[in-house]
Amino acid sequence: MENFGEYLKISELSKRSGVSAKKIRYYIKKEILPKPTKINKTSAFYTKQHLERLLIIKKLTDDNQLPISLIKELSDSITQTEGQGGTTFQPENPSLIREQLVSSGTEVFRKKGYEGTTITDIVEAANISRNTFYRYFESKEEFFIECLNEIIIDWRRAMPRGPVPLTELEVREGLVSTFMTIHQAYPKWSDMMNLLRVAALKDPQTFGTKLQTSMDTRIKPIIDDVTRWVKQGIFREVNTELLAIMLAGIAEYLCFYIYRGKFSEEPSEIGSQTLDILFHGILRSTKKEKRQ
Repeated sequence: MENFGEYLKISELSKRSGVSAKKIRYYIKKEILPKPTKINKTSAFYTKQHLERLLIIKKLTDDNQLPISLIKELSDSITQTEGQGGTTFQPENPSLIREQLVSSGTEVFRKKGYEGTTITDIVEAANISRNTFYRYFESKEEFFIECLNEIIIDWRRAMPRGPVPLTELEVREGLVSTFMTIHQAYPKWSDMMNLLRVAALKDPQTFGTKLQTSMDTRIKPIIDDVTRWVKQGIFREVNTELLAIMLAGIAEYLCFYIYRGKFSEEPSEIGSQTLDILFHGILRSTKKEKRQ
């Protein structure tokens, strides 16, 4: 019997709920119980929310002998009420297993490294079968890239969005917010990118392009911001791509040392001090220069 962690086959759902498989299918047909998520033409999985819903339905039918239409209405009402307390019914969602795989697999890669991780490690961490893994991914290589993609997507989503900065102060505040986003994502991002760099050296045909794409994706939002600030006259005319790379490099080194306890100040304060140095330079002005 295949058990997907929180995902159940109909036989297991029937055993746990005390409701026959035939009746489960009947409740689905009558839309009292939501449809399961299809894995292929002959297989589907149910969740613990299906089980909770079935137990509610069973109690209503056993205790009250109510008509089907009223059972549906009452079970809907009970489920919604429980949801307000934190137990909500999750509708069918084919991406659930994929999300679970990526989340679990990322942590396995971070712990064991790319070469040290096997498909067995991944499926055991996600509590699924190998067959299920291969329904979603053709290989460990493809899966590793998907884990990287998810980290990049999460990082881009977390990037601060707001009104276009118009003053130096607003630019500084925006850069500090960007730095804090980088700081929060750094441990997972750094671990996976280091694995990608090693993989790209050993297998450039498979991973070389992905490394370049990942780096470009990280830099592009910063380039866009710097370019806009130059056009607004907040920054002087500079090579915007070079400046963006410099800022990203500074942020990464700062995060490295912050996470190792190098500074006593809060990360946001470190970000502010760094910007103060960048904005005002590091050279002292001499009297001769001032006269000129």
